[in-house]
Amino acid sequence: METIVGAILGILGLYLALGFVFGIVFIFLGVQRVDPAAAGAGIFFRLMILPDVLIYFASGESQSETLPADAFLLGPASVGRNVYRLPPVYPAAPGRLLYFSLATQELLDQVALPATPEQGGAM
Repeated sequence: METIVGAILGILGLYLALGFVFGIVFIFLGVQRVDPAAAGAGIFFRLMILPDVLIYFASGESQSETLPADAFLLGPASVGRNVYRLPPVYPAAPGRLLYFSLATQELLDQVALPATPEQGGAM
């Protein structure tokens, strides 16, 4: 039993360490991709946003300045190639990816996702 608990704790420790390393890489190299204005930001700003940016999916094409109540959480923003599972409503209907800051409670950016014709949606 002790070896199982030790293995689980070891895996959890590795997961946390990799997440921390990934977060550090994001705040120094990836934040400029999400927000170009952050290119000249100092170390305190970068440490503040470490656990901050989340990606949501919202259906429809409206460009609102707030996070819609029906937004679907996809996961934390990160550097590199990520695969996010979009909700079933897409690709038949257009939607958008929303970059949301937990610290400032505001949308940082939006990316439109048009409906795809092969799924029955209109472009």
